[in-house]
Amino acid sequence: MLKSIDTTAIASLNDTARRTLTGCRVQMTPVEKIVKLEKKMSQVQTQYKDAEANYGTDLLNLVVAKGYLSKLTGNSEIRQYLSQHYEDILDSFELVVNTVSMEQALEDDDHSAALDEDENDVAVDTDEKPEEYETGDD
Repeated sequence: MLKSIDTTAIASLNDTARRTLTGCRVQMTPVEKIVKLEKKMSQVQTQYKDAEANYGTDLLNLVVAKGYLSKLTGNSEIRQYLSQHYEDILDSFELVVNTVSMEQALEDDDHSAALDEDENDVAVDTDEKPEEYETGDD
């Protein structure tokens, strides 16, 4: 005689087994993958709405902070003190003051990180060629 199978009990046991097998690779069913993706999408949408709601306030705070740091680093006595005692903080302040956009800040940060990796690298901001590359056609 066949007994009736309780699918919710099997699903519960399957979920319990999954939790106990930490570190083991367990394949998810397509339905579980869809549920997980929907949950993640919901979280991303919530974060996006929060960011969108706070964008104006955050931008205003950044503009005010940039103006304050500009005045702060413009004061020669404060600048001298920071350069003697907190050079890394002064560098961060100057980065904020000189940054026009977030993309520029990320590029500047990547550029400075690349220079830190190899001390022999030289940053050249002009289009002039070093003397060793000149052809002598002048």
